[in-house]
Amino acid sequence: MSTKFQYSCECGHTLQFAASSAGTTIPCLCGRQVKIPKLSELKRLSGQHVEPIAGIADYLRTMYLDKQLPPDTHCICCKVKTEKTLDCWVECERTYDRSGKPWAMTLLFVVSLPLWLLARVQQGLSKPEVNGRELVVRTPLPICENCQSSTSRTEANIRQLLRSVEIYRQLLERYPLARVGAG
Repeated sequence: MSTKFQYSCECGHTLQFAASSAGTTIPCLCGRQVKIPKLSELKRLSGQHVEPIAGIADYLRTMYLDKQLPPDTHCICCKVKTEKTLDCWVECERTYDRSGKPWAMTLLFVVSLPLWLLARVQQGLSKPEVNGRELVVRTPLPICENCQSSTSRTEANIRQLLRSVEIYRQLLERYPLARVGAG
């Protein structure tokens, strides 16, 4: 017997569905298409045990969803107790397209516009080969209002601030080429 889950639409209607619908979109009676969370998130929302997570990025994503981040309530700059945070993110992985050859398209354009248009139509019919996955982790930093106004938002400075929090430092060590930012 398949486990049943419930999830609410924006209209307030409660949808009931099998675990196999996790991560998909299902229609509501109101006509909206409702995006159903992944199975691990459905289990977490229903209070069920969720298997141990794969790595630091998944661990931090779960902590963020459970509102356990930031891990401290003291400003990382001046150590004053604060409820203010700077919403930062770490892009650990990103997808990439291995099928594109932009130089070929440029050459076709230069040689002949009609040939270029024909190639664009053909390219639109084929699906690109996408590799990797999008993995962005929200990493809020506790920074008081006074320090926020004087904090530089450059990638180098955000990276330095993130490294001052142990669990974020572990994430950056695991993904040394990750992009970081705020906002």
